[in-house]
Amino acid sequence: MGDYCSFCEMPLAAALAVEHIRCKDSNLDLELEWTNFLLACPSCNSTKGTKVDTAEDVQRYSWPHLNRTFDLFDYTRGIIRVVVDADPELAGRAKAVDELVGLSRRPGAGLTRAQVLRGSDNRYKKRRETWDEAIAARQDLREQDSPIVRRQILATARARGFWSVWMTVFRDDEQMQAALCEAFAGTAKERVYPLPPHLQPPSPNETS
Repeated sequence: MGDYCSFCEMPLAAALAVEHIRCKDSNLDLELEWTNFLLACPSCNSTKGTKVDTAEDVQRYSWPHLNRTFDLFDYTRGIIRVVVDADPELAGRAKAVDELVGLSRRPGAGLTRAQVLRGSDNRYKKRRETWDEAIAARQDLREQDSPIVRRQILATARARGFWSVWMTVFRDDEQMQAALCEAFAGTAKERVYPLPPHLQPPSPNETS
């Protein structure tokens, strides 16, 4: 999955945590079990805490390494929302994982003023900055479509993270989407295509 948070897709750099899917305190036999690990950022890791304990608990959520979560969330303008026309059961599991790690938190919607001022949870801030940068990159590409510009966009995307944001912004560029899948290590193309309905190329009259 690369050096990115498995949940929010923020780049981890040195600030990473090995998240135990099922709480290790009450599942000692899973403490070193590889299939019980996910990389997570400090915000997702601390918000999740020890809420997932049993195998039954695991089934309540959509997990990024097991499920096509790309189908279940909309990332437009950096705001995460559960896709309204998704399968009801899957949408329920997506909402559960959103609440589990606070994926959709932003100022005025689950993110407190103190957290904003301290910068203790900057997931939305970084995701919105990445959205704006991706929009600017798409405009650059429209003005000068060249291999050099495309390589620079991919380098920026890898550095900024938030793969789903880039895939959303470049939803009408199959070449760039394929390149993004290659650029982010561990992306399973078979779990990306066909694109979910909310990510189909925009109509000619649609504006961003």
